Amino acid sequence: MKRLISAKDVEDAAAKGENLLVDDNTIVTAQARDLAREHGVLLQCAHEAAAAPAPAKVCEPQPPCRGGSCEPAPAPAACCDHREPALSAEEMEKVIRAAVDRGIWTEQELACMLSGLKSEACHG
Repeated sequence: MKRLISAKDVEDAAAKGENLLVDDNTIVTAQARDLAREHGVLLQCAHEAAAAPAPAKVCEPQPPCRGGSCEPAPAPAACCDHREPALSAEEMEKVIRAAVDRGIWTEQELACMLSGLKSEACHG
């Protein structure tokens, strides 16, 4: 079952000075991501938190890779997709308002889209 991290969860974590763990079964709302950024709450991948920190060491420069002797970097886990949303909640609201103002959507069509209704009232 999926777990949801909402804005309230982020506010609670910020009040306690805690971070939140995210895994492949976690959904984080856009508002929660925005609040986490504003309040300094880290949305940390669960597998990163579980991994022991590597001991500090001095690394020698490595020769450039020649031929097939180099190992490709492992693909990041799905929960570590650290891309930011293309639009913040505020920006998304501006885009939707502009679409309504320009007649691309009516307020009724927008209400139907947001409610998920598929009735004659929405498509009639």
